[in-house]
Order: sequence, then structure tokens, then C-alpha cells
Amino acid sequence: MLVHLNAVSLFAVYCFVCLLIYILILWLKKRTFVHPHILSKRRKNAEKRRKRGSLSDCRQELTLNILFIIAHPDDECMFFGPSLRHFASNKDTNVRILCLSTGNFYGEGDRRRKELEDSCAIFGLLSKHVFTVNQEGLEDDPLIFWDVNLVASTILKIVKKQHIDQIITFDRHGVSGHRNHISVYRGVRHLVAEHLLPKGSKAYSLETVSFFRKYLSFFDLPFSLIMAAIPGSRILLSSPVDVLRTQRAMKAHWSQFVWFRILYVMFSRYMLVNTLQPITRNSPT
Repeated sequence: MLVHLNAVSLFAVYCFVCLLIYILILWLKKRTFVHPHILSKRRKNAEKRRKRGSLSDCRQELTLNILFIIAHPDDECMFFGPSLRHFASNKDTNVRILCLSTGNFYGEGDRRRKELEDSCAIFGLLSKHVFTVNQEGLEDDPLIFWDVNLVASTILKIVKKQHIDQIITFDRHGVSGHRNHISVYRGVRHLVAEHLLPKGSKAYSLETVSFFRKYLSFFDLPFSLIMAAIPGSRILLSSPVDVLRTQRAMKAHWSQFVWFRILYVMFSRYMLVNTLQPITRNSPT
């Protein structure tokens, strides 16, 4: 009986700690997640333009362009919901989505492209800011790795055209281990390692966690906070309202809404929290 009470007490304490962490991070949420060098440079340039009397240019200098790079329609809300919601609701950032395939593995590419636009609209993005690639060599297939050079060149075109300051994508494990996800990371890492990104642009990857942690939901927060202590890493958290919005966005992908995804939406920590780590030339392949 004593052991049972001790276990219950420990669980209650753990729940209380998780709640405190959740409240603390939400309180700090308004702090813009940008690389300090980018922010400093932008402020200096904006000040120069302000002195010249060009207010519109000043505002433009202080606006950061964020590009989320995903492999398939529904990746944006299944994995990147907290990050996407954070930046989409920030008036100082412009968000773009680059999806490197139409998700046509089962022949539903056109439908899934439209579902992606509907999902992004729930996050507050316009369809003209959602780019879906339909290109030979970038077909949706869990059994193949995409060519690194093809992925990198496709990404670089959008980065330059949209004047991207920060990239957010998968890490080397692709969250779910999907080879297309991993290929996206390899393409971004190639751009970083070869110094092909525009000067000042930064790239971040979404941390892959173990199967156990993936389905801890709210109870993963202490672990996530520890990982966010790694230099350069960041933690982004969704409020209860944001979680509901992300779940609603997932429902826009009705063609993919099978029973196990319902469980995923209910219990996955990726609905609630993202931990992002910088991609550098020394990042593992």
C-alpha cells in the first residue's frame, strides 16, 4: 500500500512539474525565435533606412521570411504544428511552405495538394505561399531516398526567390524514419555544408524522439526542455487553442485521416511541442 501511495505521489509531482514547465514556456512564448545575428543586422539596416525617412523599407527589413520544407502534404500539421503556428501568428515573420511531393503514392496527388492548401489556410497562410513540387525524381515513395542534388537545387530556387532567412525541416531521422523526410534534411544540410544558402540564412531541424517519448504528449515537456538546453536549440510550444487549431488542420487532410492518425493527433507530443536544433556543416548526414 505504501509503495502504491509513493508511486501516486511521484506521478502527481511529475504532473505538477510538467504543468509548471508548460505555463512558463507559454509565458515566454512571445519572444521571437530568430538567430541573434540576423536580428541585430536587420535592426541596424532598419535604423539606417528610418533615418533616410523610408518607413516602409524599415518595416520590410524587420520582417523575417521563414520556409518550412516538408516531404508530403500533412507533414506540416503532423510534425511542425507548434512551430508553424508560432511563426504564422507572429506579425514580424512571413511564412512559406515548400512541399517536395504531391503525396501521390496512392494516386491521390491532386486531392492531397488541395488538402495541403486547406490545412495551411487554417494556420493563416495564403495558397500563393504554399509551393508544392510535382517533379520526376521527387515522387512520394517510402522505399526510396531522393537525390541530394535534386532536392538541394529545388529548395535553393525557392529560397532565393522568396528571400528566405530561416529554414525549418526534418532532422537526419525524419521524425518517422520515412526516407523522403530524411532526403529533405540531407538536401538542406548539403546547402549548408557547401555554403550555397544566401548569406545570413540559417537552417533548423525538428528533433526526432523515441517512440516512447513521441506519444507522451504533455508529459514529454521535461525531456523536451532538457534537449532545448543544447546550445543553439529552441523549444516551441502550442497553447491549448493552438493544439485545437493544429488538430483541425489535420482534419483537412481527410484522405489520410485513418484510425491510427486519430490516435496520433490525440497523443503525439508533436501536436504540442517542437524542439529545433541548428543545421551546420558539421551536422551528421
